[in-house]
Amino acid sequence: MIDFKTRVKIQTVKTKLFFYKLFTKPKLYLTEGTSSILIKKLNQKEIRIGRVNSDIELNSETVSKKHALITKKSVNYYIEDLNSTNGTFLNGEKLFPNEKYILLDEDLILLGDVEIRFQRKF
Repeated sequence: MIDFKTRVKIQTVKTKLFFYKLFTKPKLYLTEGTSSILIKKLNQKEIRIGRVNSDIELNSETVSKKHALITKKSVNYYIEDLNSTNGTFLNGEKLFPNEKYILLDEDLILLGDVEIRFQRKF
């Protein structure tokens, strides 16, 4: 059985985590080797990624015109492959088209030959 003091500590951590997720703006970094460049702070409910007419336009023939979509729901962010030609990979695992996958801190997203890191830190 958890004592009252421990229960209060657990609730405090849960509350801090909720507000952390609520008020921190995640970022996307384009990674190449050991270097990375900030490409987008996520401050929209939807971010379209593709080769043309997208919020993030990637100049690579391996990226589809409409490749992936990042959406915010409540305090979490999700990625979805938009039935792209070369697929979308999350931490090395190929995503099924048109299904949403939660993004966690330091996740690596591969769109064709372009690698992007999702970061959600203080």
